Amino acid sequence: MQVQQLPEDRRSSKSVVMTPTLVEAGEEVVERTGDKYYGKRGHVLEASGFRITASSYAQGVTLPKHFHSRHHFCYVVSGKYEEKLRLNRVETRVASHLMYLPAGVTHTELHFSAGRHLMIEAPPQYWDKLTAKAETPMTLAGRETHFVMRKIHSEYLHRRSSYDLAIESLCYYLMAMMNRRAPGGTDVKALPAWLKQTYEILTERYADRLTVRTIAAEVGVEPEHLCYMFQRYFNTTLGEFQRRCRTYRAMLKLKENKWTLCEVAMQCGFADQSHFCATFRGYTGLSPAHYASLSMKH
Repeated sequence: MQVQQLPEDRRSSKSVVMTPTLVEAGEEVVERTGDKYYGKRGHVLEASGFRITASSYAQGVTLPKHFHSRHHFCYVVSGKYEEKLRLNRVETRVASHLMYLPAGVTHTELHFSAGRHLMIEAPPQYWDKLTAKAETPMTLAGRETHFVMRKIHSEYLHRRSSYDLAIESLCYYLMAMMNRRAPGGTDVKALPAWLKQTYEILTERYADRLTVRTIAAEVGVEPEHLCYMFQRYFNTTLGEFQRRCRTYRAMLKLKENKWTLCEVAMQCGFADQSHFCATFRGYTGLSPAHYASLSMKH
């Protein structure tokens, strides 16, 4: 079946009723840099490093497999579509859904009806503080999220060039909600001292071959208590958190283009290059070599 594809920053004039099919793996992956989103783009509003952009999509449109160079939020103002993420994870999104998508994560979109999205980017220095916590796609839901996004959308519609404290404070509030709910999104300063030490061990010694008993002995708690409390506070396991840290560090090293894949694998604590490639693809949807080649172009 032929699927209508949306050109950059243009909206089709036709209203086509069809059932799109997902973009198959192996197709060319497109990088979207800066605020270049697919769809018919609205005005761009900037406030203290935050950037808000709206895009509209026609019915029946599918977006090619792509990834973005910046972390961002996508709020569905109207419409219904399916999004295919890495590992063939497919999610249906409708109006009022809010999705956080990290940089480098491949995805496709299949729009079953005409719709409008609001994209929000935060200042780069904010994501630097989150490190590995910002590398996992997630959906934010609930009355609080819906209330904040309706406010942000309203501010966006009524401010074309300047901004005031309202929209800036709302964006920071959104960041705080994401940080609380993300895997590893706990305020480290508010953690018990031993759990904060555990966090530091995992983020600073990500390449080491750590064991639960080793970490537990170092921070002074029982292994089962460590695992239970870490899961409770960070919403992920010790091992999964370490893998995310390793993958994030590998992404940084690949961008530097100084080492071979085998060297990056060893430096980041992976068992071998095969293990590194499988883990990296699982998190980003791209092979390390493909990711490195795309990074070199920008």
